[in-house]
Amino acid sequence: MKKFELKQLIREELEKELSRRDKEVKNKYMEGEEILWKGTKVKVVKDEGEDTLTVIKPNGKKGMILRKDIPLPLNESPYPLTTRKHIIAKAIENSDIPDEEFKPYTKMGTVNFIQKGNPSESYLEKIMDILEKYDVKVEFPPLTPLSDRSTEDIEDFNAILSKHLK
Repeated sequence: MKKFELKQLIREELEKELSRRDKEVKNKYMEGEEILWKGTKVKVVKDEGEDTLTVIKPNGKKGMILRKDIPLPLNESPYPLTTRKHIIAKAIENSDIPDEEFKPYTKMGTVNFIQKGNPSESYLEKIMDILEKYDVKVEFPPLTPLSDRSTEDIEDFNAILSKHLK
């Protein structure tokens, strides 16, 4: 494969993934909720799930803003759901949640996608909301924290890492 063909393929895949992510990640905001828009807080007046929101801007006037200008909330959890996807899939499999909840997939299609696909964190959060709605308890085993490291260990690690990065 030539270099320009590889670049084109990468561009197409990125475009496909970003457009899929944009469709998947549309958060719906509640009336009266304050959100961050271009570095300032605005109050949501109406959100119909479209590409625009009606808000009260900092100057006190009602206006429309683009959803794409609102930063996505960050998941700051040290234990993301993507690393626990098999536990979530098992919980769905063992539940009696109707297929309609998992549109466009069926319940088993969702389980298959979670286990064998590459579900995003936001997708898994939506699945967790469905599980919670049906009172399905998902038991995540406790994660053992790393033991404390000495300064020498960290310095040795940094030295080894810097050799490989050159």
